[in-house]
Amino acid sequence: MRSDRIWDFCALASDVSNKMLGGGLEQWEGSSDGVPVSIHDCTLDRVSNGTGSVREKTLVELKQLNFGIGCDASMDGLKIATFEEILRAFARHTIMNIHIYSVWGEHFSRSFMKTIADLIHRYDCDNYVYLMGIPAVHEAALEVCPWLPRCMGADYDREKMQIVDRAKAYQCSKVQFFKPFFDQNLINYAHDNGIHCNCFSSDDGNEAQLLWHMGIDTILTNTFFQIFRAREEFFRWHKK
Repeated sequence: MRSDRIWDFCALASDVSNKMLGGGLEQWEGSSDGVPVSIHDCTLDRVSNGTGSVREKTLVELKQLNFGIGCDASMDGLKIATFEEILRAFARHTIMNIHIYSVWGEHFSRSFMKTIADLIHRYDCDNYVYLMGIPAVHEAALEVCPWLPRCMGADYDREKMQIVDRAKAYQCSKVQFFKPFFDQNLINYAHDNGIHCNCFSSDDGNEAQLLWHMGIDTILTNTFFQIFRAREEFFRWHKK
């Protein structure tokens, strides 16, 4: 049972469970020169002082942008982080939920997947990560790095209630539900097939306790300490 914290500005997350303290990574895109970078959006307009698609910019161009706009003043001048920079800082100290961005129906680049997998292996993190995304991402991962654990994501527009069947089809050990597109039967179905259940997301302690009661294993949250306290209360109540 775990709660993951989401930080949109650079996509780092902290993660706590009854057995471990870990963390996660939110969304990954690639620069035009093929460097994996950490960013919540596939475009720059909302999260920086740049415009256009991440994929249209080189890493040098992305590094010139300010990703601290719209945040606390202390974040002014924040630079985009590459996957390697995050691995260099946190390798083997945290569990990483690596959400890899893909457009529904597009062919996901095998060379870009290999870049990600090679970085994970270089920093000895094969047992400290899982890849999260929609089917195109997992199809590529099955071809390039089938040994890395995978989590099936809920696409924003398509057949969210079929997420467990998609997870089975792509041999994923986890699913990441997107509220409100799941119910008790779907959680039970996942668990019956040995699949771990993430939920995106909850910032309310009472709601989090309800989700844990339903059997959700991991909750992504923006309010880590609030959810952590709710988790401690939940465990005390269930130990009585």
